[in-house]
Amino acid sequence: MLEPIIITGAAGLIGSALVQKLRGKGIPFIATDIIPEDKISGFLYKQIDSRDYEGLTSLVKDGASGIIHCGGISGPMLCKDEPRTLIDINVSGTANILEITRVHKLRRLIYCSSTSAYGDTPLSHDMIKEDCALNAIDVYGASKAAGDVLTRAYASQHGIDAVALRFSWVYGPKRTTGCILREMIRNAKIGKPSVFNFGKKFSRQYIHINDVVNAVLSAWNINKIPSRAYNITGGEKLSFNEISNVVKTIVPNADITNLDTEYAGDLVHGKFDISAAKAELKYKPTVDFHKGVKEYAHWLNEHEY
Repeated sequence: MLEPIIITGAAGLIGSALVQKLRGKGIPFIATDIIPEDKISGFLYKQIDSRDYEGLTSLVKDGASGIIHCGGISGPMLCKDEPRTLIDINVSGTANILEITRVHKLRRLIYCSSTSAYGDTPLSHDMIKEDCALNAIDVYGASKAAGDVLTRAYASQHGIDAVALRFSWVYGPKRTTGCILREMIRNAKIGKPSVFNFGKKFSRQYIHINDVVNAVLSAWNINKIPSRAYNITGGEKLSFNEISNVVKTIVPNADITNLDTEYAGDLVHGKFDISAAKAELKYKPTVDFHKGVKEYAHWLNEHEY
């Protein structure tokens, strides 16, 4: 009998999509999050905060194959005025997950990191590889970088099988945090202009939630992971005009403007190289951006998020 996978952050965007995929495949898992247990049904779920070491330990004492750590504060727009809380959740929580993996000799840990850990990167023709310095410029990015480096250190010093997947901007059904795609689509549907002030260097490297889940499962299923960190994106770097033009083809009445100012607070990134994930994890983006936005717009016709 297969031992279950522990999924943290199971009520969040990545965790909930992963849970649904595992259910469909009949793979055993135990889902955790901070949502009360009476609010979750249909699968084995426990209300446990990642900062609760004893609570997490109780899940693995009867056997677990490993942990996929999707939990924590999921973006720089959250806890901006509570940096200590953000650090406690994202860094201390991740440290607990790593320690439990070590103590209980679990098969594997997958840590959901973020390209925010890089901070600003060079806007050159060179692709941004995983060995680029992690120079986060906000507390969220720093917290993800800390978890990323801890994952590498635990693997190096204690021999655990652990990997950090550095996801870019995730979009798709059930995202509840800020999303300019959702804002563009919703505003267009009600005839409201969308005006942004991101500056002329603005770009996004989106990844659809389905591709995120596929990347996680690729990292989980491979016999041996050659590297300790991978960039995971949808494979495209899109300018503001390219993004808005896609939305306009799907919602023709969309009125979208980005003020042509200097850099206005958003991260400036070169294009992330995903060749390592392609070669070593056999990861391949499958959701074309136009198709993904079209499906997302259709979803938003019937759902708030």
